[in-house]
Amino acid sequence: ILSLQFCSIEQIDKHAFDSGLRQSLKELYLDGNQLQTIPTDALLTAQFKQLRIISLAQNMIKQISADSFG
Repeated sequence: ILSLQFCSIEQIDKHAFDSGLRQSLKELYLDGNQLQTIPTDALLTAQFKQLRIISLAQNMIKQISADSFG
């Protein structure tokens, strides 16, 4: 579980989860930040082997594209 809630995050670098988290992370909480778009490069779900929950509540997301999660 990785909780980055209410951290004033505005964007997520595409390499943010390269440190092995893509293999083991099961839950990712990004609630209450200042994300305006889904960070497609960072959150391609096909690359996360065990991820079951991505929570993006209370952000400033205005649009979700069809390829946002791979």
